[in-house]
Amino acid sequence: MFTLIGSLALAALPLAAPTLGEGAQWHADFDEAVKVARAENKDLLVDFTGSDWCVWCIRLDDEVFKHAAFLDEIQKKYVLVALDFPNDEEIKAKVPNPERNDELRAKYEIQGFPTVLLMSPDGVVFGETGYQKGGPEKYVAHVTEIADSGRKVIAEIGGVVDAFRAAETPEAKIIAMGAVLEFLRSNDGSPRLMAPALEVAREAFVLDPANEAGLLERATEILLERDAWSPEVAAAAAKVDPDNAKGMIERSLRAQMSTVSDEASARVFSGEILAFVRAKRAIKDNSEVALMAAQAAFWNADPELLNDSAIALELAKASLEMDPEGRAAEKLTELVESHGTGAGEDVGSGT
Repeated sequence: MFTLIGSLALAALPLAAPTLGEGAQWHADFDEAVKVARAENKDLLVDFTGSDWCVWCIRLDDEVFKHAAFLDEIQKKYVLVALDFPNDEEIKAKVPNPERNDELRAKYEIQGFPTVLLMSPDGVVFGETGYQKGGPEKYVAHVTEIADSGRKVIAEIGGVVDAFRAAETPEAKIIAMGAVLEFLRSNDGSPRLMAPALEVAREAFVLDPANEAGLLERATEILLERDAWSPEVAAAAAKVDPDNAKGMIERSLRAQMSTVSDEASARVFSGEILAFVRAKRAIKDNSEVALMAAQAAFWNADPELLNDSAIALELAKASLEMDPEGRAAEKLTELVESHGTGAGEDVGSGT
């Protein structure tokens, strides 16, 4: 996601790229590693890393992945994979299949580095972690713990999802959907682990469109709690809480903001938060909505992003009105002062 004050990226640090797991069999080609895992009846430990710029990736390598105490134990059950996303051109040239790495990064929705996934050779993720302090022995114990927990959750998900799929009548499906939603309410787990149950939860929008059984509202709440946002979730939130009396539209906006990753999605979100502010709906958390408005204001004020000073000014003023002492207040005041005198020269439409 973009930073709070525009789209400035952190400069890459001039760090030398380490050799992951020296003396170990780290595979740089995912598909080759899958073949080995199947042949050896093992699972995969996949490290998404930025070997020459990511400080925490380099620390994880130095503190854990290079050590025999980690390698000797972990390779009994896992084939090791390092999918590298370096900045240095010479290091990039050594990556065997960068296009495939990009596909996998998109498929598994990798948002930050390092991300370490535990998965079957068929690509079913049962564990997710990253940098952990404590050294190699502690990391092995951590991997074992999350793997055991993840496998248990996947088995339980399979039970409730299969029961829903097997239900033949609308009444039976409603009961089975209730069990799926209760499972999601009662169990923690990353979005990757919970994905099959979350997909079923979305079917409540069709199964109970008028919320007669309460499933539409329950499913929307759960999906928002897990930041599983989509336009359909936003529409459901507006349907069950049109005046934002329960704060569901706010929560939908917050979840939507977490999905912003480029100019197009920033522009869509900007339009949504602007519409919310203009509608003068009830607000449950002024500081939270003010911060979202501030975020969109800075994106609009940035000439390299949305470049719409009229909308930037409107959102900045709205944010300050909602939370005049908020943590973005000083920069918002500067934005208003710098843009307020040039209203006749606005770049965008302001609509």
